[in-house]
Formats: sequence, structure tokens, C-alpha cells
Amino acid sequence: MKAQEVKLPTVEKQLDTIIVDLENALLSPAILFGASGIMGSFNYKDKQILDAIDARIVILVSDQSYVELARSVAEFIGAEPIFTNSKLGAVKEKLNIDVKSAFYMGGNYDSIPLLQEVGYGVAPADAEPPIVEATQKIVTNKRAGEGALGEAIRDCIKYGFLKIKSHGEKSNG
Repeated sequence: MKAQEVKLPTVEKQLDTIIVDLENALLSPAILFGASGIMGSFNYKDKQILDAIDARIVILVSDQSYVELARSVAEFIGAEPIFTNSKLGAVKEKLNIDVKSAFYMGGNYDSIPLLQEVGYGVAPADAEPPIVEATQKIVTNKRAGEGALGEAIRDCIKYGFLKIKSHGEKSNG
């Protein structure tokens, strides 16, 4: 798959919340089954960049079969998991944030309403075309679970949309 052109958006506010889909952005689409249940993989460099930024981190989980995996991943990366069938509704009701100050990476059809509302909506390279359209064509070169999140966050830091933690601040994990 050919990498798509990344278009720099206009961001109204400094981003202070990172919201990411567990199933379609943070983890690889490949699902492993083991004795302990469903397992997934993601790029460890995504954790490292999350540890470095000054932002609240939230994982959205819409598939109930991922509950235990989501809790483990959230603890590992210092995020709060939110289990929901309505991503936009959950963000507005449970997070008590201005969605214009949020970064969101989603890669599924149920991500579209939230991608259209947040200050910075981005899709991984393997997202379907309607999801890409919802992001104002902001797409990473990397696929879900293979560094897409880190790539998008680095772009936000580069353009001044996200801040790095001050020296000595505690990491998320």
C-alpha cells in the first residue's frame, strides 16, 4: 500500500488529551490467541513517545472481548481505558474535556464522528477510505500497531500542537 500524503491541519487549541482506539489504531490488526486469552501487539516506541508527552492518555475500547487486554495495555502505557459503543458520546460524557483540545487516532467506521469533532484526528495507513476522509486526509505512513501512533504524535510535537514533559515530570507508565 502506498503511503498517503500527510496534510497539516489547523489546530484551534493546544492539544492536551491523546485518545486512541485500542482495536484499530494502537494494536496491530493481527490478533493472537493464547492460554490467557486474546493478545495483541503494538510498537514499543509508541509507549516511549507517550511517556514523553505532557497529555492525558485515553484508550477507547468498543469490543467487549478486549476488556482484559485493554486493562493490561492501559496500565502498561499509563492510560485510562474507556469501554463504549459510542466513541464520541463517551468522550463528551466521561472525559469532561473540550474535544477541540484532543488528538484522536481511530481506524474504524465507528471512529468517524469523533474524528470529525476533535482538534486533531488522524488515521493509520491501513484505515479504509471513508475513515481517511473523516480526518481531513491526515494519515500516517505506518499501519496500526506498527508505529502509526508515535508517528502522528511526533508530527504534533514538531508542529507545536503537543508539548513534551518538563524535565523531572513523572512518565505515564
